[in-house]
Amino acid sequence: MRNIYEGIFVKTFTLFYGETLRYYFQTEDADGVHKTEENVLTMNQTDDRASSKYLLINQILCARKLEKEPEVREKLDRYLCQEQYVNEMFVIEKESER
Repeated sequence: MRNIYEGIFVKTFTLFYGETLRYYFQTEDADGVHKTEENVLTMNQTDDRASSKYLLINQILCARKLEKEPEVREKLDRYLCQEQYVNEMFVIEKESER
C-alpha cells in the first residue's frame, strides 16, 4: 500500500455494481503479527452523473439488474460513443524499426 501521509496508507480498488470486496488489515510489530476482523464492502449504488468509463459501466450493470432495458441501451450507446471517440483521438502507432 502507498503511504500518502505520515502512516496513512491507501490502496485504490475499482469495484463494479454488485461486486464485493472482502478485506482485513494485518500489521507486524515487536509483539508479532496482528490481524483485524474481515470486513465486506459491496458496490450497490451508482452515480447518475456518470462521466467516466467506469461510472457508465456501473450504471449499465445497475439498470440491467433492475431490468430497465431502455436505460441499459441508452447508457451502452453512450459508453460505445465514448470508446469510439477515444479510439479516434488517441491512435497508438507502431514505432518504426531502425
